[in-house]
Amino acid sequence: PFISFIFGFYYDEYSAGTGNGGGGDSQWIKENIKIFIENDLSTAILHPDLFGNRPPLIYVLNKLINPFFYDFEKYRICVFVLSIFGPIFLYQFLKLKFYNVDRKILLLISSIVYLSPYYRTSAYWGLNENYGIITMILSFLFLLRYLKFKKKKNINTLGIILFSTLTIYFDQKFLIVPLVCYLNMIISKNHLNFKIFITLTYVILAIPSSGIHSNGYSLVRSILKRNKVSDKTKKDLLKPTKIYSKEILKLVNKNLINASAHITGGGLVENLIRSVPEKLSVEIDLSKIKIKEIFKWIKKANISDNEMLKTFNCGVGFCLILPKKNVKKVVKFFHKDYLPYEIGKITSSPKKINLLRFLQW
Repeated sequence: PFISFIFGFYYDEYSAGTGNGGGGDSQWIKENIKIFIENDLSTAILHPDLFGNRPPLIYVLNKLINPFFYDFEKYRICVFVLSIFGPIFLYQFLKLKFYNVDRKILLLISSIVYLSPYYRTSAYWGLNENYGIITMILSFLFLLRYLKFKKKKNINTLGIILFSTLTIYFDQKFLIVPLVCYLNMIISKNHLNFKIFITLTYVILAIPSSGIHSNGYSLVRSILKRNKVSDKTKKDLLKPTKIYSKEILKLVNKNLINASAHITGGGLVENLIRSVPEKLSVEIDLSKIKIKEIFKWIKKANISDNEMLKTFNCGVGFCLILPKKNVKKVVKFFHKDYLPYEIGKITSSPKKINLLRFLQW
């Protein structure tokens, strides 16, 4: 697709019916550019012959900062080069959104944009639609970074506002994009205030374990034979299994939970999926799991993450599945050392279990 995109520009392709100087959008873009070249900004903005239903910001910016604006052929090259980055930004967006998907597939999906007649013609003939498309993608890219990297939230929030606003002024048909961005931010941060979202969301809470809980001691013994052990580690290895029956029975009697899973042999993955109906699936954010020190010690023996998850509870002794609205009520039933916390949710994905991000050792 990329090579095709390059050749299309070289051969003056006009795949969407304009281009080649043959009228249509390319013609009124030329006339608008001429108005801005021949007049000062205030006169050009209010000029009666200025054509189009889009705000003139694109012409204002180009007149101020683009040295190629005064030569249409050079301006075409400038827009073409900028348009090359559209699918690249889209690829970055998809990498953040679908980080567990093969990068080659995401790259192929992104590159298909280069085959779009609309995108190609806008890139080849200096049309302003591509400015709107690119800023739309950038606003979503910054939105995802905001949701993933909270430490940089101020920078990312400013990025969302900047690119979403530019999207409106470059091409009004993309007005829906910034609205979606802002709503997504509000809902993701303050969804506890909107009961309609709470009732539609079933979350997975992890109850901390007291330690190894009688699972995986064969592997532990093999590590003990090869390593010296501190007194603290010995105590952690001998901690008795935490029994959750009293708390769970109270939650069942109060009708606060829909399902539960005791994380024993088979670990988090194998035990959780048994508690979920056929048409539903489990989504777990591994980075949210609060890993106990004893499991970090075991991990140092060069044990893979997959093996750790299959063999040990990794700090999660029990899981609860319940409506989002019941979370605050459920937490009150537990001692401070065993307070449940959210690690995932129930979805309708075709894949039975989706593990996001990585365990934080």
